[in-house]
Parts: sequence; C-alpha cells; structure tokens
Amino acid sequence: MANTIYVNVRHWLFWYGVYGFCEKSCNDEIVLYLDEEKTNFLGHSEI
Repeated sequence: MANTIYVNVRHWLFWYGVYGFCEKSCNDEIVLYLDEEKTNFLGHSEI
C-alpha cells in the first residue's frame, strides 16, 4: 500500500515563484492532509 500526502497551496503566487515568473513567491501557505477530502489534517507551513 502506498502512502500519499495531499498538499494544498493557499496562495497562487507560490507557483509564479516556483516557475520563475517573478523573483520570489510571497505569503505562501502549504497545508498537508492525509486524505484527498482534506479532513485528516497533517500540518502546515508558511514559506
């Protein structure tokens, strides 16, 4: 059985920074869940 962690990025500017469309991303919050329905919260981080 494979383990999966679902990631929700709460600020779209995150991807602009990742792909180099702007110098850096800002106010990005990444939330981790253990299920696709986002009911089993694992943790979060702001980068």
